[in-house]
Amino acid sequence: DTGDAEVMVAAVDGKVINDNRGNVTMQSFTCGVGTGEESGLIVNPAGERFINEYCYFYRYTEALLDGGYDFGWYIADAEDPNPMVQYGMTLESTPHAGSPKELAELIGVDPETLEATIARYNEMCDAGEDADFGKPMEYMNKLENELYAIQLSASISGTYGGVLTNVESEVIDNSDAVVPGLYAAGEAAFCGLIGENGYPMCGYAVGTACYFGRTAGTNAAAFASK
Repeated sequence: DTGDAEVMVAAVDGKVINDNRGNVTMQSFTCGVGTGEESGLIVNPAGERFINEYCYFYRYTEALLDGGYDFGWYIADAEDPNPMVQYGMTLESTPHAGSPKELAELIGVDPETLEATIARYNEMCDAGEDADFGKPMEYMNKLENELYAIQLSASISGTYGGVLTNVESEVIDNSDAVVPGLYAAGEAAFCGLIGENGYPMCGYAVGTACYFGRTAGTNAAAFASK
């Protein structure tokens, strides 16, 4: 998406909304870990666990940012079931060590804190209950043997705004009138659908793209047949 639709619409005085905001998410730049499906142990740069990792990935991103951190660490061992994590552990750039303290030294985390965090996590795995944050037990994997740390760095996963349309997928111009015969749908026209937080990705975006894309096609065909 390089903004071609916005350029074309602006050329006919269509209204384009760009409010200079975006969605920040913490994920790995090397293997993609961090979109939430992995749900292993995530710690902040101080080596502390801070959230139920089995959550929408913006929740732990927000928690890290609120704590003043611009990155975090996903801690795993060879038994982590997620394919992206498994891939990340094959990369030479992924720090790994035989103990929590050794791993902490490699990633610049306080060794005592990380050791205590992992010990507590393993204790709850054995007990069958995440008493600290309530994560479902099927996503609690005990960390033993060789340990790996995958860095989760801040990135922009999507921006807000786009071409303004009405519920008929008709493009609106800067005078708030319909541009005759011009329709838009999908990411290019994803603004205002859920107030100020119109995020043009994930399943929500697929649904709106299908609905408004069909609407745009139907109305464009009707317009062309006039």
